[in-house]
Formats: sequence, structure tokens, C-alpha cells
Amino acid sequence: MKKLSYFLAGLSLLLVFLSLYGKRHSLSHTNVRVGQSLPNITLKTLQGKEVSLGQFKGKVLLINFWATWCPPCRREMPYFEKVYKKYRKDFVILAIATDVKVGAVEKFVKKYGITFPVLLSNDEVERLFGISGLPVSFLVDKKGRVVKKVFGEYKDLERDLTFLIR
Repeated sequence: MKKLSYFLAGLSLLLVFLSLYGKRHSLSHTNVRVGQSLPNITLKTLQGKEVSLGQFKGKVLLINFWATWCPPCRREMPYFEKVYKKYRKDFVILAIATDVKVGAVEKFVKKYGITFPVLLSNDEVERLFGISGLPVSFLVDKKGRVVKKVFGEYKDLERDLTFLIR
């Protein structure tokens, strides 16, 4: 009887672990794919203002999932800022921070002089976009369709924009 109790307790712990692990790591399944329309989700800015992805239809949009602790994310942010300033009339970058600590994001934005909108991520959005590593970028055309998904540092953004901004 004692062995059965230990077995059931161990099995229960295993099921709890798998449940929690599965929630966090089921993110590899993505619902947002190239060729599909962007879902109209709403996220908050660092200042608490709600921003809807749908409000950017008619502009080319880059959605970038990143974190302050991520070296390739830190490398691409100054490049993104340069491209954003050059094309901001027809182009918007939404940097979706996956950091848990908002203070770290605020400090990063100030240090790097980021002027494009920075939004705060959540588990639901990360699941929807299939985020399992960072950085990940989604380039969206003026009609709201995802035209490119980039895993890792996005070095060809400006080249890709020349085809979309006309």
C-alpha cells in the first residue's frame, strides 16, 4: 500500500510538471503563418496604453518579439531604429518585449533611444505567434498579411521594405 501511495504521488507530480512544461513549451506551435492575415490582438505599451495590431492596416508593419537580455535582440534594435526613422511615414515597428520586469525594458528603451512603440507581451500572444526563441520578427504588408517570418537577427529589413513600400 505504501508503494502505491509513493507511486501515485510521483505520478501526480509528473503530471503537474508536464502540464506546466507543456503550457510554456507548446509555443512551438504557431497559428500566425506567412500568407495569413495578422490577428487583431491588443497589447499594452510601457505607459499602459492599449494598442491594437489592427489599427496599423494600411502601413507596412514589423512585429518583433525580443528581450533585454537577448544579445541578437540588442544588436538589431539600433538597426531597427535607423530603418524606422527613414521609413516611418509608411512603416511601423512594434517591439513586443517578453521581459518579465517592465523596469528593465524601460531602461533599455531609454538607453538605446528607441522611438517606435514598445509593447508588453503575455503568454497568450506568445502562444498565438509561436514564440519559442528570440528574436522573432513578422513582416506584415499594408493589407495586414504576414509576408515574412524571421528567426534570429533580422539583417535584411531595409531591403525587404523596398518591395513593400511603394
